[in-house]
Amino acid sequence: MRVVTSRDLEVIPMAPHHTLVQPAHAASREEAEKLAAIGADDDGAGAVAPEDDVDGAIAIVKLGPWQSVKLRAYANLGWGKIHGRYIPVCTAIMRYEHVVEVNAAAMERLRPDDRRAFVAACQAGVLEFVEDGATVRVRSADALTNTTELKRLAQVMSPDGEPLVRVERREGRFLFDIETTGAINATQAVRGGMAALVRKMETVRHAVAAAAGTGGGEIEDDDAGGAAFDGGGAAFGGGAAFGGQGV
Repeated sequence: MRVVTSRDLEVIPMAPHHTLVQPAHAASREEAEKLAAIGADDDGAGAVAPEDDVDGAIAIVKLGPWQSVKLRAYANLGWGKIHGRYIPVCTAIMRYEHVVEVNAAAMERLRPDDRRAFVAACQAGVLEFVEDGATVRVRSADALTNTTELKRLAQVMSPDGEPLVRVERREGRFLFDIETTGAINATQAVRGGMAALVRKMETVRHAVAAAAGTGGGEIEDDDAGGAAFDGGGAAFGGGAAFGGQGV
């Protein structure tokens, strides 16, 4: 039995830049072990160890004795705005980065049992006790996803109405979680999206410059709501924190 896999495909470039197109090999380790076992003789000779082929291969068809297959496939570049099947990103979540501070004075006025109840009621991973078992501290502000509930608990469980913790949004910072389908990795998706955004901003800049009659040079608006564009491109203020790279 012969198994035709993605490694049997040969790229025939129809243009110089078509050499960038390569077959994808995304089989799991389990499939790689099955392919190695099928290709081996009865005594095990000819088997390829899975660790020798880390990427594995995608099985296309199994051929019996005296069977053959002829295949020609075309790779076409598609756009996500035309059809969803061309979108390489399956999950994209943006959330603001927050600063969480424990109100030590208000926490001291809380009984130890109430402190433990407060930490247990809050979202897991946000607050914790230090070694003494009585002092509450912030474990990870990045784990906070429901700020409204944390603020509510900090107000309701306080003995005198003073919030037990303070939660504020960090200006100019956000967390961006992205997961891809595997066609490209998360880093390529983010960088490609930012590059496309810059190109669109450049298009708008040149269009505004042409409408103003400056021919694409510097545009300045003295009005209070105006914006200034320099001739060198786009600058992004603030910052971004990218959390978790999907595969």
